[in-house]
Amino acid sequence: MALFTVGGLYEIMQAVVPHFDRYPLKAKKLKDYLLWRRVAIKLTQKYMQALTEEDDRELEQLCSDLCQGRKYMEALHANPGT
Repeated sequence: MALFTVGGLYEIMQAVVPHFDRYPLKAKKLKDYLLWRRVAIKLTQKYMQALTEEDDRELEQLCSDLCQGRKYMEALHANPGT
């Protein structure tokens, strides 16, 4: 088993994002990754320069979409067969 620790946004953008761009996930995990990747990019932009209000709204929506997917999966696992 291997363990990889990431210490911040810089390491996410330098190591994690390139890895999963090179070796894509499959099915729903890919969709989740692509949303997560957009959030990571927006956060990087936020720290590099000021985001517009539209960028902030998009970031909030992306985070909401990620949370909704997580809630759906938690409900599915809590009630299998429903």
